[in-house]
Amino acid sequence: MLKNIYLHTDFIHFWWDVGKASREGTCKWKNDMKNTWHLCFSAGDEVLFRDLEDFNRGFNTFALALYKTDSTGLVEAFMSNHCHLLVQSALPTDFMHDFRHSYTMYFNRKYIRPGKLGEKIHFSMEVVGYHHILAAMSYILRNPLHHGVVSIPYAYHHSSVNSIFM
Repeated sequence: MLKNIYLHTDFIHFWWDVGKASREGTCKWKNDMKNTWHLCFSAGDEVLFRDLEDFNRGFNTFALALYKTDSTGLVEAFMSNHCHLLVQSALPTDFMHDFRHSYTMYFNRKYIRPGKLGEKIHFSMEVVGYHHILAAMSYILRNPLHHGVVSIPYAYHHSSVNSIFM
């Protein structure tokens, strides 16, 4: 019985120490929590991905941004004028900054244009819970179907649907 009480008090002290450290700004553990995010990068009137090289570079910059920010990509769909991403990240804003900045640098060099690419802000929504994650995955993977690009999601080559459902 004393052993259980001892473990219980250690558990309380652990949570108290984490809470105290996070209030003092010295707790790294709280900042390392990864949440799931539905992110969308849109170009407005401009075409983001004009050819196969652009799509491939988009996938590569997506992978590099995941690596740089210690994030995890769940699903993605790259359309010609926007892309939907479902990622698990502690820092979704840093992830999107890395992704957008890297792709914009490539795009501006290739098409000899200056300035920012896409809309000023990106769509960002935290996805919470199993059913919400499934709904977001379904929405992203069916996005090409929704826009009338293909008749079935598996026919679209610029999303992760074929990697998941082989």
